[in-house]
Amino acid sequence: MVSPLKRREQVVNVNEFVLESWEELKEELRMIKKEREELARQPESTHVSELLYRGQSDATWPLSTTLERESGEETELLDYHGIISRIKPRIESATGKEWAIPSRSEFSSWIKEMSRTGFLLKDNLPAYEYMAYLRHNGFPSPLLDWTESYLIASFFAFRRAKQNENKVAIFAYGEYGARGKMHSGNSPLISTLHPYIRTHNRHYLQQSRYTICTRENDDGQYFFTKHEEGISAGNSYGQNQDVIWKFVIPSNEWKKVNDDLKSSNINPYSLFASEESLMETLAIQEFSRCM
Repeated sequence: MVSPLKRREQVVNVNEFVLESWEELKEELRMIKKEREELARQPESTHVSELLYRGQSDATWPLSTTLERESGEETELLDYHGIISRIKPRIESATGKEWAIPSRSEFSSWIKEMSRTGFLLKDNLPAYEYMAYLRHNGFPSPLLDWTESYLIASFFAFRRAKQNENKVAIFAYGEYGARGKMHSGNSPLISTLHPYIRTHNRHYLQQSRYTICTRENDDGQYFFTKHEEGISAGNSYGQNQDVIWKFVIPSNEWKKVNDDLKSSNINPYSLFASEESLMETLAIQEFSRCM
């Protein structure tokens, strides 16, 4: 196990720890939470954000959004807004749902207004509810999805563990580290969006949170860009902002993970509430008795 001293020395960097067991992960997270609680009690501390978690079933995958994986490059905010505006009538016709989103000119005006603050995206992202709905239904999205629960993140990391037989990754992310957040120039900026939206029910079942990473170019255009670049930019200020811990764990720990998930009633049906997820949950319960 990595010593607490080594972890504290690395706290302003992207931390990657290779662990041998599920028990080690729980202990590492406990120690990180304790350190952040101590950080929050310091007299000069202004805000230490709660940790967010993300699970990935292959430890070699980068930390990237579905939009990054689809386009392979940066996407201008206005261009993405145009895409989701074009598909909205068809989605509304098929689902009977409706969303109020700004026109292109209104969205352009919002970008110009928000660019003056230096923190382009925060709690008032236009079309946020609609974008979250699209994300939960598989449309390429600039929203990187996280959860407030490390157990839910672990579910997604280990969900296909038996089939994949590789190492999985669980990430913990802390945006604010006691002294606010610094940003300057055209460097990438990560923003965590608030959770209180009217959108797909999975958002609440999965305790979802989302981050977006944006960058301004020299011409004043804003782009969705890579989260990994935003993390590097945030780390460069040396004040514990945008800190990422990556824990790599063998997939053969899935039985221990499933035991903890079962005791917390975390399963496919509790997180997706669909007929397919009910069948998946029943299969896990019944066939695990034979193993």
